[in-house]
Amino acid sequence: MADAHTILSTILYCLWWPTNRILFALGFILSPFWAVAKFVFLPVAYLLHGIYVI
Repeated sequence: MADAHTILSTILYCLWWPTNRILFALGFILSPFWAVAKFVFLPVAYLLHGIYVI
């Protein structure tokens, strides 16, 4: 008979694996939009950094 640790580990793995795949796919799909957003907001970041340093 399996011990409690093995059963709990198996249950957590079966719950985490699909969640991990969904998060990975979401990050892959949204990465081009994130790159564009970083490029667009780069001047704003430099401006705010200049104001903050003064």
